[in-house]
Amino acid sequence: MSEVLFELSGIKKYYYIAKNFFSKEKIEVKAVDEVSFFLKPATTLAIVGESGCGKTTLAKIILKLIVASSGIVRFGSQISDLRKDIQLVFQNPYQSLNPLMRIKDILNEPLLIHNVAKNRENRIKELLELVGIDPNNRFRFPSEFSGGQRQRISIARALATEPKLIILDEPVSSLDVKTQLQILNLLKDLQKRLNLSYLLITHNLSIVKNFSDYLLVMYLGKILEKAPPGDIFNKPIHPYSESLILSAIEKRSKLKGEIPRFKEIYGCIFNTRCPYSQNKCFKIRPELEELCPSHFAACHFPLNLKRS
Repeated sequence: MSEVLFELSGIKKYYYIAKNFFSKEKIEVKAVDEVSFFLKPATTLAIVGESGCGKTTLAKIILKLIVASSGIVRFGSQISDLRKDIQLVFQNPYQSLNPLMRIKDILNEPLLIHNVAKNRENRIKELLELVGIDPNNRFRFPSEFSGGQRQRISIARALATEPKLIILDEPVSSLDVKTQLQILNLLKDLQKRLNLSYLLITHNLSIVKNFSDYLLVMYLGKILEKAPPGDIFNKPIHPYSESLILSAIEKRSKLKGEIPRFKEIYGCIFNTRCPYSQNKCFKIRPELEELCPSHFAACHFPLNLKRS
């Protein structure tokens, strides 16, 4: 395997909460459970799944904002300074920019902290031009920009330290469809020009097909399927992936019930909602296995899915 930017091996993150207000008994919540993957330079890895599946927890572990319960995070030689080389673009552009600061001051802050530019004024203008914002607007406040423009400014701030990796946490979910496409096209263009790597976190499968190089599908802290996005879209092996695709494209889903967040599940963790579950699914937990070239899934009956 060629050099990687980072690699996660057997990552777990468990939380323990009280069963109820009067009880001392604790419930074990597996936010992330035995997750392993890696990211190569200049590529995009997307992680999809419903809210609460562990996507953002993984991002926080990579950023070392929280400590994993067990497992190892290894960084390649290109990541020499974690705070400088890995940056984050937040979900909500209306909350991620300080409303009391002018745009030039927002962009100057990371330059000042990491001391990455001799002429900061020129660097600020360059960053705004990179993301399609008129540099003459650098004296304005965030409230004077639209949602799409604010997200462009957030991307410019992430680029200020010349990072190798940018974590995109639902970067377009709060924007309208037209603006979503514009931001995604901007990110792809910046990736080619600056040799960037992206870790995209989203619940929306429809935006990752033409944006990512590899796709992980997560549910209740575990990876249920991973493959190139085209393979998952054309022939999903796991019922959960199939349902996400139906929800994104046809606006319908085969899933039943709610996510059992605080219950002990025996066998496959998806068995309570799977439309194809059988007796074996409630007794034995399937392992993540390569069932097709570069296509992995954790399912006992991956070839028996009846798709409509």
